[in-house]
Amino acid sequence: MSRSSYSRRWTTQQLHQHQLLSHQLQRAHARAAQALILLARLHPAQMQYEGACHDLVEVVHSLGLLIACCETIRASGFRPKFKVVNVIFVDACDFCLANPKSGQPDDENSLEPDPGLGIQVETLLRLTTLIALHCADQRCSSPHHLKKPSRSLADLNRTLLREQRYLRSLDRWPVPDLKVSNDFGEICKRCGHRVGKTPLRGTGVTVDVGPSPMLEST
Repeated sequence: MSRSSYSRRWTTQQLHQHQLLSHQLQRAHARAAQALILLARLHPAQMQYEGACHDLVEVVHSLGLLIACCETIRASGFRPKFKVVNVIFVDACDFCLANPKSGQPDDENSLEPDPGLGIQVETLLRLTTLIALHCADQRCSSPHHLKKPSRSLADLNRTLLREQRYLRSLDRWPVPDLKVSNDFGEICKRCGHRVGKTPLRGTGVTVDVGPSPMLEST
């Protein structure tokens, strides 16, 4: 994946839309599987064969539209993704320790691949290959009837490969590095007041970090 793809985020509304599109893709996958199985069971001379080919064409168009919508949402991501988090420890006065700042809610998140969609796409690709081989065996008996399903199978294969590439592009974001540094001083960085000897929170006593008498005696 390119480095620039790590710098995108999405709003809650976009994530919800992407989730709805994923549900629609699952339904389209089911329709594609039904059309492929029906196509394999029918003989090209049967009347239902033409209808099965038409259903397959409609499914391919539906899949292409849904994938295009997902790609549009992915391309509309914004704001850089943090790869490094700098943590700086500073001194704080008693007032700032007693009144810490509350974090702001974050309504952006990252798109993540749906494992179920990936499995469905791989299964459909295998099924498409089997149906294509089956149609190739029937080509000698009725080549005229097999021209349309051959094009439909090729279109479906290309669409599924496109969806597979899209799903693989939604890899999880890398965990950022955590860099910690100290910036202690006599003045509170938030309010400007002088920092006193404040006990550590939760202990109630001042921690003595001086040399140990036992160590000095030795």
